[in-house]
Amino acid sequence: MKGYTWKIAGYTEKGKGKENNEDSYLFRSVENGGKGAAVLAVADGVSSLGNGEVASGKVMGNLLNWWNTSALDGSLTYKEKLGKLESLLEETNRELISWGEDNGVRTGTTASILFVWNDNYEIFHVGDSRIYRLGGRKWDRLLQLTRDQVCRIGRNRGECAYYKNAMTDCLGYRESFRIFRTSGKIKKKDVFLVCSDGACRKLQKEEMQNAIQVYRGHIDEMVGKIGGRARACGETDNITMTAIQISG
Repeated sequence: MKGYTWKIAGYTEKGKGKENNEDSYLFRSVENGGKGAAVLAVADGVSSLGNGEVASGKVMGNLLNWWNTSALDGSLTYKEKLGKLESLLEETNRELISWGEDNGVRTGTTASILFVWNDNYEIFHVGDSRIYRLGGRKWDRLLQLTRDQVCRIGRNRGECAYYKNAMTDCLGYRESFRIFRTSGKIKKKDVFLVCSDGACRKLQKEEMQNAIQVYRGHIDEMVGKIGGRARACGETDNITMTAIQISG
């Protein structure tokens, strides 16, 4: 196994005209002689349902508990750590549904989680937030690693038809939901970006890629520049992201 180190940063900004920032994010890491672990996550509360900050905050609270216990538990295998992470999402979904029933409301949130363990990465994803990776031999390929869980809905407005994307899966809305999972190996110079849709909806992939390339090695500036560019392009939603750059 190769030895890797990394830098991590986060960024969040309340959307224009929003009463609350319904996004939440988390990043934690430990390193030891080129080996280590890291978790990065973003949850975007579904504003149309209300109480989005409660839902996204619950995801991050439960994830932090998993990190402090299961992720760092030396007696658990890598597979067992991942199993407990999947169970965490299922339990969080049940908790949010129960909370909504107790309070006479409905709520929901996305959840996009990147877990790095030594030279492996694993992704757990629900909803339409995203995880990107910039890598490749020439460090010039920005790839979306997650799959947007949305469907296209058409509506008529007068004589014109217009379309919007509706999210098909989230946590807290109903008992059944799908977890999108994928995994791979990290490589030197890789950058992973975990973000709410506010950070990427109005930006072309090329703009995000350029910001990552220009500010590589300065990851705090990188996430700030992406957030600022999204706002300059007219984004009014909350913007949240966390990023990790691999070195070694």
